[in-house]
Amino acid sequence: MFGYDLRQALNAMEYSRVLNDHLAMANLGGATHYDAHNMVMFPYADVDVMYSPGFDAGDLGVVRELIWDLQRMARIGNWLTTWEREIGEGDYTAGVVVYALRNGIVTREQLEAATADGDPTAVDRIEAHGVEDVFLAEWRHLHRKVRDRDLTADSVDLDAFAEGMETVMDHHLASEGYK
Repeated sequence: MFGYDLRQALNAMEYSRVLNDHLAMANLGGATHYDAHNMVMFPYADVDVMYSPGFDAGDLGVVRELIWDLQRMARIGNWLTTWEREIGEGDYTAGVVVYALRNGIVTREQLEAATADGDPTAVDRIEAHGVEDVFLAEWRHLHRKVRDRDLTADSVDLDAFAEGMETVMDHHLASEGYK
């Protein structure tokens, strides 16, 4: 299981490389599906499970079901706080950027100009169109879904695990511009 989950994280990194090489393939479905694995939450959870003698294997499916949403939430937090820097580096894989590109808010040429000479047009357009708000709303939706879900596990405090994502998001937001 750990090997499989680690390969998913490596595949997510490969997806990002391929996307940056072939920007025309950018789409939000791919960013959502693949890029969330860059947060590596499944491998981390696998390590926790392997070294937790009190973990009940019967709880594994429930824990993994929760991780899908938590990993997506972590990814959104990361996207919201790194997309501007990443544009400057020529990395256009953040969901915020993919959304803006697919919805005609920015063009490939504007993104490339931002990378090449710091042209602020792409960043200004993304900010002016409230793209970050779209993803913040998605994070809040997932947060409500996670908190309202009736999942139970005897060997894991799922509520504490889910509440931890609030701290993760707080750290993302507090570190904006520093990572």
